[in-house]
Amino acid sequence: MNPWTAWQPWVIGGIAVAVMMWFVVRALFADKARGRPRCLRCAHPFIESQGLTCTECGWTARRPADLLRTRRHWGKATLAVAVMLTGALTVRLMALGGNPLSLLPARLLVMLMPLDPTDQQGHGPIAEALRRRIVNEDLSTGTVAALVEVVVAGDAAAVPPSDAWVRRYGLLADELRARHAPRESPNHARLLELPPRIEVETPLAWPADEPVPGSMTIRDWWPEGAEAIVTLRADGEEDGGTEEAWHRVGYRNRASIRRRHHFTLPPPSTWPESNAMQATLEVRTTDPEAAVAAEPGVWDAAEIAATVNAGVTVDRPEDLPRPDLMPWPGDEETNAMVAAVFRDGLRRWPGTTRPFAIRFNPRRLQVDDLAGVHFGFVVEIVERLPSGDEVVRRRTRIWMPGGSSRGWRQRAGWTISEEDTAGLAGAFDEDSESVWLMRITGDESLASLSAAIEGATPVVAGAGVRAGVAAGAGQVGVGTTDITGGTADDTPDRVGDGAGAETGRWWSGTVERPLRVESAEGSPFVRMWFRPEGVAPPAPRR
Repeated sequence: MNPWTAWQPWVIGGIAVAVMMWFVVRALFADKARGRPRCLRCAHPFIESQGLTCTECGWTARRPADLLRTRRHWGKATLAVAVMLTGALTVRLMALGGNPLSLLPARLLVMLMPLDPTDQQGHGPIAEALRRRIVNEDLSTGTVAALVEVVVAGDAAAVPPSDAWVRRYGLLADELRARHAPRESPNHARLLELPPRIEVETPLAWPADEPVPGSMTIRDWWPEGAEAIVTLRADGEEDGGTEEAWHRVGYRNRASIRRRHHFTLPPPSTWPESNAMQATLEVRTTDPEAAVAAEPGVWDAAEIAATVNAGVTVDRPEDLPRPDLMPWPGDEETNAMVAAVFRDGLRRWPGTTRPFAIRFNPRRLQVDDLAGVHFGFVVEIVERLPSGDEVVRRRTRIWMPGGSSRGWRQRAGWTISEEDTAGLAGAFDEDSESVWLMRITGDESLASLSAAIEGATPVVAGAGVRAGVAAGAGQVGVGTTDITGGTADDTPDRVGDGAGAETGRWWSGTVERPLRVESAEGSPFVRMWFRPEGVAPPAPRR
């Protein structure tokens, strides 16, 4: 920024104030009698035989000394002070970004928040004025507490976490949790009560009697370091009932990269007619820095700081067959590209409880020759023992489309990895007699997830992607997440958004390559999604 831009309001304002002050002094002190009697009203000179009454305007002095007093021009002085105050307010507004609400008391702004006008693009002027004061630490402790109460409660037209609430209060909630919600504080506990915004997406079409691939995103306003166990059930099933939960997964809001979580829902034919699910979130808080080194383990009931319920509505897919894909074993060039996707191998962050992740680069399959080819990878890290036996130490499932067409990021994702954490340490043992390799195998069911979106266009509310939002917020549009250079561990990108009968190819080959290992320095990767029961070892393949 040009330095003159920051100083300009103050220089102009200073000159204006100096001129007005000179004018006030002139109006009140400059018009002196200098020993010559005159009328204080009209300045007409007096003569000795005239007495105390002005022959010009009729003004009468109370005593002779009044004829020698300095004339005060109060009207001119008042006008000058008014101009000076107006200028000072203008300079102040310019310094504060031009928002006149910045001049109002903070408590009044908090009371006016339910009236803050907003539009589809974002928050309103009252929220902006309060946000600036939060950032500049200009709010008292009592005002912050009052603002937290207003944000958590919302209002009749903006109930958490609806679209209207996000526009009116979401930005303030983000600022409050970042700056004014230390652990064990009342503000911290109140923000934990905010229901998160949950979106569950399914394909537009899928066979009615087959399990449905789904994906879930969570946006929360909890203090940093919050973790939750999310349980999804069909609407109407009590938490303590005998019905089995549809899905259960752990979530962290302090993640290195935000990703969608992919999972499987029961067949649509078993869904309730309302297509409604209930999400129960058991929330606990941790030290944000401690969350870096630790993998969440079994929770003690005493650790749960809040339990939040949210409703999620998901549209039932149309009953159509899966995409019809033909197996294709690939060729030498394609297999080399697949190997190159995973050439970075296994990375380790020493000193952590879950230190391993694999690196991959989907862009290596973005070539025109692979258009229409869908890739579903079962990526295994294998230890080949000196006896010749093989042990799978890690398994990750990944899917992505080939080709360079737009939208490939939307059709890529991966699942929570299975891992033998203790066994993987042997890959970094220089004295190990085992041979370590990475095996990438094509899988049709995974490839079909990439193909499911083909021909579908995500749009809002009722077409394209089907999405349910927590707490009755309605349906929303869906954004795109870039997974270029991603880390495959527990965090997928997103599932396919549409489905239907379609002809294409899926890569059915197998590639093996020596395992490349690398020890990383600095902060380890913080996974967004985890299994509440702990890390699962690789299951035997059927």
